[in-house]
Amino acid sequence: MPVTVMKRHIAPALALIAFSLVLYANAFHNEFVWDDDLFIVNAKKIRNINLPRFFSEGSEGLYRPLRTTLYALTYRIGGLDPAAYHLAGKTMNALTVAALYALLVLLFESRGAAFFGALLFAAHPVHTEKVTFITSTYDIPADFLWLSAFALYVLHRKRQTPFALTVSVLLFTVALLFGENAAVLPLVVVLYDFTFGNHDKKAARWIPYFTVLAGYLVLRTSVLGAVARTGEHTINPDIFGNFLTMSEITFQYGKLLLWPWPLIAVRSATQAVFPYPPHLYAAAMAVTALLVAAWRKRHVQPWVTFTAFWFFAVISPNLNFIPTGSLIAERYLYLPSAILSFAAAAAYLAVETNNRKRAALVAAALIVVAVFSALTVRRNGDWRNETLLWGRTLRIKPDSAAAMLNLGVDAQKNLHWNMAEKLLRHAVELEPDNDGSLERLANFYLKQERWDEALPLLEKAYAVRKRDVLMLEIAQAKIGQKKYAEAGELLGGLLRQYPRSPRAWTTYGGLLYFQGKEGWAAAHVTAHAFADEKAEAVYGLAQGWRLLGKPAVALRIARIGLQEDPDNQQLRELAAALEAEKPKMGDNNGTRSNGR
Repeated sequence: MPVTVMKRHIAPALALIAFSLVLYANAFHNEFVWDDDLFIVNAKKIRNINLPRFFSEGSEGLYRPLRTTLYALTYRIGGLDPAAYHLAGKTMNALTVAALYALLVLLFESRGAAFFGALLFAAHPVHTEKVTFITSTYDIPADFLWLSAFALYVLHRKRQTPFALTVSVLLFTVALLFGENAAVLPLVVVLYDFTFGNHDKKAARWIPYFTVLAGYLVLRTSVLGAVARTGEHTINPDIFGNFLTMSEITFQYGKLLLWPWPLIAVRSATQAVFPYPPHLYAAAMAVTALLVAAWRKRHVQPWVTFTAFWFFAVISPNLNFIPTGSLIAERYLYLPSAILSFAAAAAYLAVETNNRKRAALVAAALIVVAVFSALTVRRNGDWRNETLLWGRTLRIKPDSAAAMLNLGVDAQKNLHWNMAEKLLRHAVELEPDNDGSLERLANFYLKQERWDEALPLLEKAYAVRKRDVLMLEIAQAKIGQKKYAEAGELLGGLLRQYPRSPRAWTTYGGLLYFQGKEGWAAAHVTAHAFADEKAEAVYGLAQGWRLLGKPAVALRIARIGLQEDPDNQQLRELAAALEAEKPKMGDNNGTRSNGR
């Protein structure tokens, strides 16, 4: 693209970037919420930049090594200040808006059409979950990179520039390492060649993209041991039922794009089972008819075909044919929602030479952008903290077990014990067979040493879905009930299966301690040796010595743990309590006569 042409687009691109940043300015003071605790606040692996580890390990069933690296870089700069993470994520969103503008310029060859299409995308309130929720916003680099790679492919097709193709493939490779949502690019490249690309379908141009994708899938599978995040099925066993289910969800997505209200953090949807209800067949037939009609337009109105198939191509990783564990979420609509940008650009292009119609269209577009912007700013406030987020969700959807559960966890973190128990119990009542809700309530009882109430919940959760972590928690409850032989049998089996499990060794150390046997401290030391996150083992060891009446020893151990993990709340609270006991410590640093 000539330099003079590029200069004409700098001002619109910068204006879009500035608009995008201003639109989310009121979210910069939002706290960590939802999965941010899992991926950032409590993720000790991001405390140090360790590229070999990031590339050789998964995280919560995901393989996104460069996303983890970006977390670590942000932590290095801003620690656990949420503003640092908001700045990184919202900057990437602004750059994605600019990349979409560049793509629209290439597709429609109109600066005005591209600007209004990208402006609509920037303002759309359905993006707030993706952009305001920190964990989700760190998926945007993958979107930005693959969208930029696609724009370069279009540039290559239009200008015959091999360099653009080379950079496109490189960006695609990097995008996949940020997130698997970039895997859609080969489909979009093929779609372009069947529509805007004048039906010049030379498969040789597609080979680099499919080759990179195949290599990524091999790498991902070798690290995670599975393609699907759930690890249960590589392919959904009920393909037809899933097609019917996702057809209905497609109409829910369509409504959200055209009428984005109300917006909530969790939406309910269930996989259809045979016999399938009639309305699902109707939804599937409507989707099929829509795609057939759009396909027939590919020669006369290629943008119609491209737009319709773009939605399904880009959202395909979240259509549950490869199970993801979640059927529907507003964040899944981020780049699929660009169909509105394509439609807006095409509408602008159709009236560009008619001043009156163009003025009317621009006025209508600006009204929509203004309304969308107001909704976005308002929705940003709902993500201010956990209490606001889940309280707002429950006001809209009072029967949401997920919202009830998360609000209960938030109440527990804020030490509102009675409220936490009430909410957690209500979540279990709403979904009595949800193993996650059962485990959360059981953990609440474990922390309060209410062993008899925790154990049946854990056993029921294990019957629903057999997970080793539940076995450890069952053993912990049995230790609390003084059923030491049963706990020992469970822990022995787990340690034989996972001899390097830090948590199993920590729990085993607790068993030995309460039995009054030697070796409890050695078990905690073993857990410390195997642990990537040392705090739990150190805490168990320090707490053991404290309970044995050796607070000075416990304090020294807690201080060592805080040198390794200065942000650990458990160790900080224990050290503070031991500091307060200092006047009573004296020189009582010996060990008990039984050698424990």
